[in-house]
Amino acid sequence: MAALTTDLSDRYAWAVARHVPPALRADINADVRALIEAAVARQDAGDPLQAEREALIELGDPHHLAAAYTGSPQHLIGPAFYFDYIRLIKLLAAIVLPIAALAISLPLIIATPDDHLAVLAGTAWGTAMVAIQLLFWTTLVFVLLDRHASRSRDTRWRPEQLPRAGASSQRADAAFSVLAVAALIVFLVWQQLARETPFVDPELWRAWLPIILGLAVLMLVLQSLRLARGAWTTPLGILHVLADVALLATVAHAATRSSLINPAYAEQAGVPQASPWIIVTLIGAFIIGDIIGVIADLRRARASHHTPTDRAKAHS
Repeated sequence: MAALTTDLSDRYAWAVARHVPPALRADINADVRALIEAAVARQDAGDPLQAEREALIELGDPHHLAAAYTGSPQHLIGPAFYFDYIRLIKLLAAIVLPIAALAISLPLIIATPDDHLAVLAGTAWGTAMVAIQLLFWTTLVFVLLDRHASRSRDTRWRPEQLPRAGASSQRADAAFSVLAVAALIVFLVWQQLARETPFVDPELWRAWLPIILGLAVLMLVLQSLRLARGAWTTPLGILHVLADVALLATVAHAATRSSLINPAYAEQAGVPQASPWIIVTLIGAFIIGDIIGVIADLRRARASHHTPTDRAKAHS
């Protein structure tokens, strides 16, 4: 190195050493200089300055070299936890965000029933904030796990982990749906029988609420069968889509005959009466999303039945 006339090598060695523990810096500094000398010797450039530059380019970013010495990860979430992280994010988004949107929108509907844009904007903004918090805290937990637990975790894949052909487990989503539909049924009955002033317009009990409760019970049965089987079957999926359509049609027709929200409740709460079509729109958005999810699950299940062997036989 005596032939070199620039301070590039000194700066490179220092850049590597500053990212390692102090106790290792002297040894790593000497090792890095030896690497630079060997890299310079391999260069064909006649100019010593050019040879030094090419040698440092060959060694690469000093941050990467320092990480190689210390064994520190160069990723946010590594392969040990990556797929668990993605699965949990999807599950939490499917469960938490719809609940958050409903919880945010209902007070806005009651407070500002005539300002549809404010309801939509407030719901969107609030749900987006929940999504950001959900993503941040979940990512932080997995980053900490990856830094402190990935080295002790056995990440080797085993054949026992293979899913059964055509099996696409949807039990977590089905369990949530069972709980959600059961909670809806309990709420509708409770608010009518246990409250002096029901939240839902009592006039709906003459025709529409019994139909809505019947459809909800049918959905509860279908989701329970889905939970037991682990995935939708074609008959169950079709029945659930028809129940979704019937529920939306029933609510929409009820909105032409009723305000949906009990006028006495709105008066008691001291808020203006909300337009029933805002409620229909929100319920419709959830139902349409549910229909799309059922259809997507059925298509994935159908595609998974066509294994590469089956496709090869069909082709031949």
